Amino acid sequence: MKIIKRTGEIEDFDLSKIKTSILNSSSDANILLNNSDINLLIREIEITLKNIRKLEPTTAYEVRGIVYHVLIKNGFIRIAKAYMSDINF
Repeated sequence: MKIIKRTGEIEDFDLSKIKTSILNSSSDANILLNNSDINLLIREIEITLKNIRKLEPTTAYEVRGIVYHVLIKNGFIRIAKAYMSDINF
């Protein structure tokens, strides 16, 4: 899968970047995620993206919304808030 970055560049989509971002957000929220939690979240994000986009590239904006939705859906509200408050987006 490809992603269109905010700069307009197209790159290969890297789930490890999403994992790192979620772990950083959980740290910011003072919540410890175990491996099972993080793997569940990453898998659900990957499935959601593939169902929405098929072979088309996604965007950084869309990925951010999906990550937020998956975090909320799985009860990680404080992590979702920390994720969305990232000033680098």
